[in-house]
Amino acid sequence: MISVEVETEKMVFSPVLGEISYQEDEVVLFPEGLIGFENRRRFIIKTKDGFEPFHWLLCLDEPSLLLPVIDPFLIMEDYRPGPSGNELQSIGIENNDDARFLAVVTVGQSVDQVSVNLRGPIVINKTRNLGKQIILMESRYLVKHPIKAGRRHD
Repeated sequence: MISVEVETEKMVFSPVLGEISYQEDEVVLFPEGLIGFENRRRFIIKTKDGFEPFHWLLCLDEPSLLLPVIDPFLIMEDYRPGPSGNELQSIGIENNDDARFLAVVTVGQSVDQVSVNLRGPIVINKTRNLGKQIILMESRYLVKHPIKAGRRHD
């Protein structure tokens, strides 16, 4: 007898994004939560047409919690966050090829007030779907690094 496992699509409603479908293998578990949201641990990363290169980090535990994120290397090509080996090992990352970095975007009242947090990147183990937000204590990177539409800041 052959056993076949079929993964079913799940749905979540976000007040901002509407009805979102996802599969369980898309869920990223943050064992320690995110800074300020320590009790929120299950997230998915979604992209919405017209918002590229931005993504949305949507909390499955509280769907009203939705954070805009971006690949920090798109903002700063020479970005070298350099988290400690212990921080990476805590989510099973043994080499940088297993890691995906994201930075939380803050949107102000105008385009000139959009910034990205390069000091507190989110690191995701791509193979195990485990994540962690780290703080780069001794770093030249800013919590509110300004970004401008259409320009790369190096």
